[in-house]
This record gives sequence, C-alpha cells and structure tokens, in this order.
Amino acid sequence: MLTDTLDLEELEATAARCELYVTYFDEASEPILMTTTKMTSSRAQSLTYQQTMQLQDTESSVYFTFENVGQSGMFGIAFPTPDPTIAVKASLPQTFLDTTAKQSERLRQR
Repeated sequence: MLTDTLDLEELEATAARCELYVTYFDEASEPILMTTTKMTSSRAQSLTYQQTMQLQDTESSVYFTFENVGQSGMFGIAFPTPDPTIAVKASLPQTFLDTTAKQSERLRQR
C-alpha cells in the first residue's frame, strides 16, 4: 500500500507499450521475448497483468495488479516459484486475483 494514489493512466500506457518486446541479459546473449497481457479482474478500477518471459523453450510468468483505493495506491506482484517439495494447494493466476481482491476490500473498509 502506498500513501498516495497511482497514475493508472500512465501505468496502463506503459503496459500497452510493453505488450511485446525483447530484452537481453547482456550484449552477447540471445534476445528474450517478453509479453505483457492485460487480465480481467473482478474490480473494474484495477489494472492487472501477466508478464511472460520466453527463455529458450520455457515460459515464466509474473502477475501484477495496480489499483487506487480511496486516497491510497495498492499494488501487488506474484513471482511463481515452483517447488516440488511443497504440495500445491492453489493455482495461479486465480489465487493472486482472489488475494488482491480481498486486500482491496480490506483497504476500502478502513
């Protein structure tokens, strides 16, 4: 949570510019394909995205959400980290969407 609101228009414009791009680890590396995909959310005022990196034959995603709740800004990020020693109890991105919706509701009740 932030003590000021977020510039959602600027964040949305940045995400649109980043819909498809390439990045590099260093000057000698092969290009890495990146995509940014807008996701639907139960909260119309939130901006929620999945950003995916294509590294060789493996895709890896992170999830972001940005929202203004009253006079505060809220953002969340999830970095999925597979760990075969831990039993899976939920799935992404739904768990991320559910968790950020609950946090937003808690902030609204303040």
